[in-house]
Amino acid sequence: MNKKALILAILLLTLCIPQASGEEAPEVRVLLSVNPSPLEMSCESSWKISWNSSSSFLDLAPQEKISAKVIKDSFWVILEQGSIQDCLQKVLDLTAFFQGIRKPLLGEAGGVVSLVTGPYGSEEETRTTLPAFLSAFPQVRIERFSTSLKMETSREYDFFWAGENDGKIIQFESSDFISVNQRKYRGLVALNIRVRENEKDLLLLNVLDLESYLYGVVPAEMPFEWPREALKAQAIACRTYALKKVTESSTSNQPYDIDATIYDQVYRGFDAEKESTNSAVDATRGEFLVFQGSLITAAFHSCSGGYTENNENVWKGSAVPYLRGVPSPGEEGSKYFTWTRTVTLAEMAKKVEEMKGLAIGQISSLEVIEKGVSGRIKTLQILGSTGTCTISGEELRKVANLPSSLTGWESASRGTIFALARSGLYEIPSGQTMALCASGLSPLPQTIHVLSSKELKTTELQEQFSEFLTFSGKGWGHGVGMPQWGAKARAEEGNAYREILTYYYQGVQLEKRY
Repeated sequence: MNKKALILAILLLTLCIPQASGEEAPEVRVLLSVNPSPLEMSCESSWKISWNSSSSFLDLAPQEKISAKVIKDSFWVILEQGSIQDCLQKVLDLTAFFQGIRKPLLGEAGGVVSLVTGPYGSEEETRTTLPAFLSAFPQVRIERFSTSLKMETSREYDFFWAGENDGKIIQFESSDFISVNQRKYRGLVALNIRVRENEKDLLLLNVLDLESYLYGVVPAEMPFEWPREALKAQAIACRTYALKKVTESSTSNQPYDIDATIYDQVYRGFDAEKESTNSAVDATRGEFLVFQGSLITAAFHSCSGGYTENNENVWKGSAVPYLRGVPSPGEEGSKYFTWTRTVTLAEMAKKVEEMKGLAIGQISSLEVIEKGVSGRIKTLQILGSTGTCTISGEELRKVANLPSSLTGWESASRGTIFALARSGLYEIPSGQTMALCASGLSPLPQTIHVLSSKELKTTELQEQFSEFLTFSGKGWGHGVGMPQWGAKARAEEGNAYREILTYYYQGVQLEKRY
């Protein structure tokens, strides 16, 4: 082959290879916590604090630490307002002045760079401090803020924020990892104020690109030593779930995209990262699960107990074509493949009443109304001494604290009852009604006749639940989508991640978006 033909062949081959779009991974806003206290931040390299409303910032030195706390409904003395440079210079010029009074705070009050002192508990207390500041700050005044953020430092001054705005207020960023309460994170750390029904919450967010986010998610959701193909399947499921949440939050004006807990996906930042899981993320970069061109809801759980479930049998809503129940053999290695739980009926009744807002009294029986394709309970009727209600299988999990709704139960007792008769000591069987007579202990028939001074009355004896119920079941989690132990089993059988995903999510395709 001559040189021209070789170049042409290489060019044609290059054109035939699917090319990535070249797009960057989208940004993800991860909710780390609400109203964190205490909140300590640091960075091993140079970093920066920025106040959002005033577009002001200050550089922070390596190893510099900040300890932040939210202060509610307090009074502050506003000394001066202006540029960040002017306020900072004022602090440096009056270092000796402040040492004899109170440490100043530099930051933002109501969207304006401010130099302040405080907090004070009352307006009267605040007014007594004003004369000491008048010589250096003629325009000094008092302000009351419903929500303030005080950030203590080792500097001659601390940092400060106060205001009424809803949204991002402060962010910390660096080219290195930022530590929050001794846990390192990629990307930047932001503090938002969320206003809901006249109540303010401080939201701690980690803002980073989707692929970096997955580095801290996959090892938190699946053991890092598991087969590579299972880890790759988990990475794609997590990536798909996260991007769908990002898309949904963009239309709802929510201040964050995804929660860092089991309410969405567990995320533990840089400290959780492992080489095997980072490699699985990198190997599947930009790959997502779609159904008819749209991102799927990539539900997953720990262990199905041998069979996954249709989504409509677990959650409210219509049937989703790709979330169908399928057999999932090979999960016996999970410690939750089979399990038992013993619960008290009194505590269960209390939780049912709190959930449903009605009084059911003492539980007398449970009756399964409907099951799903896997055998999971879909609907359960609870009969009580003062009321009856119907709950779902997922609600049963909550009120009885069960690993899954693939379960049954039997009446249980933690003690053994004995009766002492003339002829000896007798054990009373659980659930059996007995009569004590001169000759010993005898079981009563289901129907008995009681003769009183007025009448002969026939009574049907009812079997009563004991104080406890023992549930026996299989699996851990809701049972919809991909079971992680099932993915492990299929990977060990030689299935590639694409085969694992298309088995548990019926009719989906994999699409590379960047």
